[in-house]
Amino acid sequence: MGKDPTEKASSGVGEILLGIFFWGLVGLGVLFSVLAYYLGLIFNFLFVVLLVLVCGVLISRMIGLWRKTLEFGFLRRPLAAESRKYFAQGLNHWLFAALAGFTLQLAVIPAQFSASDFRQVEWWIWASAGFLMLAALIPQRRVRVSTNTFFAAGWIFLGVQLVKVFLPVSKSDAVVLAPPFRGEWYIYHGGRSALFNHHYSVRSQRDALDIAKTVNGREGNRDKTRLESYPAFGQDLYAPADGRVVGAVNDRPDMEIGQTDHRQIVGNHVIIDMGQGRFVLMAHLKKGSVRVSNGDMVKSGEAVAQCGNSGNTSAPHLHLQVQSEADFGTPGLRTFPILFRDVTRVRWGRSERLKEADVRRNDILLYPYTTETERGRAATERDEQ
Repeated sequence: MGKDPTEKASSGVGEILLGIFFWGLVGLGVLFSVLAYYLGLIFNFLFVVLLVLVCGVLISRMIGLWRKTLEFGFLRRPLAAESRKYFAQGLNHWLFAALAGFTLQLAVIPAQFSASDFRQVEWWIWASAGFLMLAALIPQRRVRVSTNTFFAAGWIFLGVQLVKVFLPVSKSDAVVLAPPFRGEWYIYHGGRSALFNHHYSVRSQRDALDIAKTVNGREGNRDKTRLESYPAFGQDLYAPADGRVVGAVNDRPDMEIGQTDHRQIVGNHVIIDMGQGRFVLMAHLKKGSVRVSNGDMVKSGEAVAQCGNSGNTSAPHLHLQVQSEADFGTPGLRTFPILFRDVTRVRWGRSERLKEADVRRNDILLYPYTTETERGRAATERDEQ
């Protein structure tokens, strides 16, 4: 016997409502993704998306078992003609899960964790990505265009961002600076993607770097409420180029952790005119530490200030950027990519002495390079293994 017409109509209405529900979720996901991107929170949002997807897929599979709507035939015969739509859907989900896991692996900041805590973060990332990939082998019988559109948009976006990050910087556009620090410093924010650099979505800060001192690649065990506990606080900073000082502020207070200065967002700072329309901004400097004044001529390597926590900042670090105008607040301000001269870059555990080093998040920079530094890092790497 066929289905009762009333039952068919009810089923049809239910599917329409489900379709509206899923397209609504996709719309909200896209909206929040765009907001997160322009707020510089896309990396954090990707973490949340992965967690929500794991929960949603788990619930979907549990409901599917109860209602008997799962397609087990795909797992048994993945290359059969009737499985093609599930294969295409699975490939879509696998690409998203793999790229999400890889992106988060690159973007999470190991310096902020102990070695054991970081291993737990890595496990969470890849366990979540692996679950999504395995769940794609036992799909719901109905293939929804809405959810597949979201996954496709996700992996295309991530793929484009990764290509941008890995492509070499244009030497014609970049500005080569001397390292403004001594010892070991860590790139917390940097790179040509909002996933790795929360400045990237703001044109006036797009190529900015946030740099802080670390010890053997870690912030170390410390009281995170005290400025003095951060290795960067009070460290001497040096002029990264020859030029004339065209901006210097020295009287803004160093903010307590959790507080920010919205009146002067760059805090105490020094701006050096390098010539040819290039100005170096060194921001968030320690109160009373600025040693230069407007009009002073400085040489590369000359001590100019100390690292602090003034302005709109969450912890002591140096905000460094090369900009097109002297005034940070000039409308239409643009920035230029930065290369560091004669520095040692540690990336993925590999040390390289480079004449001109392009940097991104999680790079460790050593300057000057010494055999003692090399031996210390090698011993630390052995201990962590």
